[in-house]
Amino acid sequence: MNKLVRIGECKTCGKCCQQVVFSFKISAMDADFLRWVELHNIEVLIQPDTDKGEFHIKQVCRHLTEDNTCGIYKTRPEICREFPSKPEHCQNCPGFNFAELKGMS
Repeated sequence: MNKLVRIGECKTCGKCCQQVVFSFKISAMDADFLRWVELHNIEVLIQPDTDKGEFHIKQVCRHLTEDNTCGIYKTRPEICREFPSKPEHCQNCPGFNFAELKGMS
């Protein structure tokens, strides 16, 4: 079995923080709450994907500075430290990519 590993380094372009996207499966109660958030114009773009039972939240990170650096870099959340964690996260990223390590399980 092959394992994907992240390669490269951050080029501080800010693309990953200009459109932060979270996709997750949610319960019916969560879906109702997120619909309420959307209807009240809270500053998050929420796109339901009812075929998959998922929601996608897109928003510019409020800590992205004018020079495309992180304003809270030393204390940023773990999700930011590990990003990109999947190949699909690298579509517009000039610094990171993924490569296969053959024979890894």
